[in-house]
Amino acid sequence: EFGSQQQFCTRNCEIGDDAAYENGAWSNVLIGSKGMYKSHPEEFGKQTIVESTECIAEKPYIMYEENENKYYLMIPRSELAKRGISWEKYSNSGVERVDFEDVYVAEEGISTAAIINAKLSEGKHVILTPGIYKIAEPIVVGTSNVVILGLGL
Repeated sequence: EFGSQQQFCTRNCEIGDDAAYENGAWSNVLIGSKGMYKSHPEEFGKQTIVESTECIAEKPYIMYEENENKYYLMIPRSELAKRGISWEKYSNSGVERVDFEDVYVAEEGISTAAIINAKLSEGKHVILTPGIYKIAEPIVVGTSNVVILGLGL
């Protein structure tokens, strides 16, 4: 159970049998989700159900392979008409696995826009480590399917 919400959006989830709103909700949107939240009809406001997510690409992430002592950039492939969760099907077939030899790890105070642009033009993906980057020129992404992943501050 979870408390009252003014608006609530649930995307590509599998809602358990016991999931319920306590004290209702004003507006709920369920997109590509399986199952429904329990509630009392008099407590529910507007409910919008979209059967599937038309097109979605989950966020890239970093994985460490201990037996290889290597890091990989994992890039989930786009999915069409997605309904429910998909991580259980993420064997290596659902995710592109990129060796860190093809990834530039940028660092605050060291990596300028010129350096980042040069790495992008070499076809590398870019990971921005936490920090405040003082960029004096635009970062130019000249090719498709390039990941620029910021790890936060």
